Amino acid sequence: MALEPSESVAVFESALRSAIREVLPEWKTKLQSEAVEKLEEKQTTDEKKRDGAVASTDLLDYTETTQLTRLVESNWEKFKPVFQDLARLKVMFALVNDYRNPAQHNRVILPFERDLLSGGAQQVQNQVAIFRGTSGSETRYYPRIESATDQLGRSSVTPADIYSHPERPRLDVGDWVEVRASAVAARGFDLEWWIFSGGLMEGLATKTRLDRDPDATGSEVVLRYQMTAADVGEQRTVHVRMASTSKFHRSDWYDGHAFFHFAVNPPEDE
Repeated sequence: MALEPSESVAVFESALRSAIREVLPEWKTKLQSEAVEKLEEKQTTDEKKRDGAVASTDLLDYTETTQLTRLVESNWEKFKPVFQDLARLKVMFALVNDYRNPAQHNRVILPFERDLLSGGAQQVQNQVAIFRGTSGSETRYYPRIESATDQLGRSSVTPADIYSHPERPRLDVGDWVEVRASAVAARGFDLEWWIFSGGLMEGLATKTRLDRDPDATGSEVVLRYQMTAADVGEQRTVHVRMASTSKFHRSDWYDGHAFFHFAVNPPEDE
């Protein structure tokens, strides 16, 4: 099924960022200092403009298609195991770069252009997924959450910080938490997602698969959870779990876990 043009651009850029994180973690050193400074300026501007939201702190999220493709081309030896044929890849890069602006600005794109853009984006995504499946790393066997962001723009708390006590946004009973998440599958298995609330340790202690159908399926999902009276407290954590449909998993019954800390107010009409 062909993706919509804006979806194609998002898939393409996400796949390239995943490849860069995988094989070129030192990517900032490959850019001129002026380019890094511009990315930092973008991050600062984004942070100032987004009242009521938290801007990403990962500078790679502020790179655009042309920067991403240049990083791959100029560091080809690193990326050759991922994409294999530079000449063919350049054709794909040129295609996506040509159509990116019309797609992002909702200008008319003809059906054959949409199909070409969709095919190019999905090919690059598949190449990254296949590389991960043959690279010998754990991503060969288990899927990995690439990103998880709540409605405030906050990224998931990192595993190293899950026991910390960062500022906790305050919610009321009845408020919704929305998490947008993406993951890369492994070994051809589909992905299933759950969202639930509890104390941090309570959530970590959930060692068996939840006794309900998944809340979402696929590699790009939106998950929603509504706070209830049972969530009232100063230390409430919304948990996201991702699991492949394989019977084998990275940990217990799941392959990825994201965390978002909140405080939930008692009802005023108690």
